[in-house]
Amino acid sequence: MRERILRFAVLVMMAIVAATAAHATVLHDKRILFISSYHLGFHSVPKQIEGIRAGFDDFLKGGTQPLIDVEFMDTKRLGSAVYGRVFRESLVAKLGAVEPYDLVIVGDDNALDFALEERNGLIKGLPVVFHSVNNVAKAASLNDDPQFTGVVEELSLINTLDLIKRLLPGSRKLYAIGDATPTGRVNMSQLTSIPREQIPFEIVTLSLDKMTHEDLALSLANLEPTDPVLLVSAYRDYTGRSRSRSQIMDMLAVNLRAPFFHPIPFQPGDGPVGGYVVSHFEQGKAAALMASQILSGTPVKDIPVLLKSPNRYLVDMDAVKRFGLEEDGVPEGAIRFNNEAKFAGLDIRVIWVGALFILFETALIAMLVINHLYRRRARIALKNSERRFRDIAAISSDWFWESDPDLRLTELSDRFEAVSGESPLSRLGTSHFQYERLEWNAGRENEWNNHRAQIDAHAPFRNFEYARVGPDGERRYERISGTPVFDKGVLTGYRGTGTDITGELERRNQLLDAINEADLANRTKSAFLANMSHELRTPLNAIIGFSEILTGQLFGKMENDRYLDYAKDINETGKHLLTVLNDLLDISRIEAGFVKLDEGVIDIRRMLKSCARMLGDRVAEASLDLKLDIPGDLPALFGDETRLRQVLINLLINSVKFTPRGGTIHMRALLADDGGINIEVEDTGVGISPEDLERVMEPFQQAEQALSRRYGGVGLGLSLARNLTELHGGTITLMSEQGSWTIIRIHLPADRVRAYPPSEQRESDSATATA
Repeated sequence: MRERILRFAVLVMMAIVAATAAHATVLHDKRILFISSYHLGFHSVPKQIEGIRAGFDDFLKGGTQPLIDVEFMDTKRLGSAVYGRVFRESLVAKLGAVEPYDLVIVGDDNALDFALEERNGLIKGLPVVFHSVNNVAKAASLNDDPQFTGVVEELSLINTLDLIKRLLPGSRKLYAIGDATPTGRVNMSQLTSIPREQIPFEIVTLSLDKMTHEDLALSLANLEPTDPVLLVSAYRDYTGRSRSRSQIMDMLAVNLRAPFFHPIPFQPGDGPVGGYVVSHFEQGKAAALMASQILSGTPVKDIPVLLKSPNRYLVDMDAVKRFGLEEDGVPEGAIRFNNEAKFAGLDIRVIWVGALFILFETALIAMLVINHLYRRRARIALKNSERRFRDIAAISSDWFWESDPDLRLTELSDRFEAVSGESPLSRLGTSHFQYERLEWNAGRENEWNNHRAQIDAHAPFRNFEYARVGPDGERRYERISGTPVFDKGVLTGYRGTGTDITGELERRNQLLDAINEADLANRTKSAFLANMSHELRTPLNAIIGFSEILTGQLFGKMENDRYLDYAKDINETGKHLLTVLNDLLDISRIEAGFVKLDEGVIDIRRMLKSCARMLGDRVAEASLDLKLDIPGDLPALFGDETRLRQVLINLLINSVKFTPRGGTIHMRALLADDGGINIEVEDTGVGISPEDLERVMEPFQQAEQALSRRYGGVGLGLSLARNLTELHGGTITLMSEQGSWTIIRIHLPADRVRAYPPSEQRESDSATATA
């Protein structure tokens, strides 16, 4: 019996060892790509990376971990669609230069959206594990997906609201801060989706979707000390400007007199009183365990999406006391910072006397123990710090370097070999200054001089770019940043990071070449049109002149009236063609940069009335009603009156052309909110469809083809009006409802508004009174 038990125990141990070895064998040669939505300096990213490492450690029981590379989208700071395309191009270049990956881990919502867009592109066929995703509905929709699974990071805002009510039972109003990031909008939508009867406050939203950080700071400074604040997110405002987590906390500490709460993990002294938070470490760990199962053979669809976040209450007791909040309201099981144990019923002086007596009796022993513990903790902290640095260095896309005071390399991280294919040993003892005379470097003498001045001043430097020659003779481009290292005030060298930018620079040069070619083609086209228009106008003027002689019958009456009709047709057609050529020539000259404004002080009231008189006959022939609305106190304008008249006449001609008989044209001028001047031409014409609004502002573009055939024209009027308006620093806006009305607004900026000289003011007032 004893032998059987022993044999069974040996078999169990062998099975455990075999399973552990199998895991290690399965995963040690795997390659994993971690795509983070943010950047390495963002507070949650290092915790996520630590969690991923810990998850693989737990699964492998100390075995060799797979290779993990990290790429950062940096959307928290930059967050634009253009940058998304740049990240994709960069990733395409990197994926083409490294071995294929076996699995992709994505962190946060932006990275998940990128992975979903590329599921049939860059990551086709690769299993994807997501974590820290706030969009619960999108995550739940991926359950049973054959390629995607992961972990949800759902902020439990209702629990945070309950915590606020526990600590401030008398509060009736709560201010919630949101921002313009996708994650911030998702979290704020979660808050607004909570049923009103479950919210114990009146919620007032302070959204950076509609204000800047400076506006937010002013709003916070005006809040009452009794009104709590919920910080959901405040990283980016509607202008696109970003602030770091520490900057946000500092802004709240300076401007806010009331307590604030935060549902995102924070540290003691950061400022928040508390919140119901989720751990980014646990998010990364859970994702790594899922990835381990997939790489060990478990199908993705058999691993369900984790929709429940491991949230816990977090409370800073110092902040609770500082704001005089209800300490009894802290929930059971909450993690408490700065919490001191209490000895109910004992006099604090008695406690101090006893403590001092004990300390006096055990002083020598305590000193030895404390010294031992201090050294032990220092060793553990140093070991953890070194491990964290090694982990980050191993998965970063950049390499790390160290040098002596003359910038000769003394250390290069292993990442250099993974990126460049060269051994770090081949670069030790060399300096990038040895490449200063290469052709590309020699053409950047100012940059090299500034760089040398920084080194001579023992100052840090950032993003210095240079070319070097690789071992195969091929030119490569690198970007380095460094900071000086001092020992007791003496410079011992530099340390920093390096990046291979060969692919990036090639793409940049290709883009510049394309831009130059496009600019040259545009200038050539404009010059050609200008020359051709000039050449055509000379004979056309002769045709118009001779046809006017014929229609006027200056040399005698024509015997056949049909010849007179033909001459009138030739004259009208010639004038129309001359107008087209003049517009075409103006557009060409503007695009070629040949048009110079002849500027002076303009009486706007007189100019508008003059334009109306010039088109009076056309308006009457079309049976239209032209109305003017010009305030008597309208100031003067500084600009080119001839060009502005040309703009207004083009707009009025358009309105006459496209307004049915019996309709109304309304021309008005008024002061704008920003101190500038708006001039509007409104008609009750055929209108423009929404899809044509942008297109009609381009040269040779009109609304739908039926209108082109019905009303004629080549589509230059609006384009010329826009170009001439922009030469004055203004803008032109088109609004319309198809089949009903059209409004064209010209906005001229405040710096062009002028006061009338005294003599001109009297003349203008007199003209207004006469009109």
